Amino acid sequence: MTDIREQARQALAHWEKYGVSGSHDIDDVAPALVDGLLAELERVESGYHELINRQGSLLTNAVNAMKGDPPPLTTWSHHDVAELAKGVVAERDAALSTLQQVRELASGPSCYAGAWPAVKVADLLRILDGGPS
Repeated sequence: MTDIREQARQALAHWEKYGVSGSHDIDDVAPALVDGLLAELERVESGYHELINRQGSLLTNAVNAMKGDPPPLTTWSHHDVAELAKGVVAERDAALSTLQQVRELASGPSCYAGAWPAVKVADLLRILDGGPS
């Protein structure tokens, strides 16, 4: 059975990337190894903080776009962002549907020489107001 120090020496042989070089005596290497590993952890943690901040900013900007700017010294809650987004998409879909209906009505066969018969006006008002069919 190999000594724990020998196992550590073998494991450390490829850890130059963590600042371990030269001596492979565990007593000499341990401080450099710990420093190298801590530096790596700090780099990774910094990356996570940057990602969290970037995602938080994107989420805040999205909520502000949907709700409008919040009152001074406040922020909007993010708890309902999914429902807000669904509502915005539904409004967009309804607007696109209305636009398509108006385009179809305007290009239909009863639209001639810029004159709109009363039936077309009634249809247009029904489409825009969501009134009875």
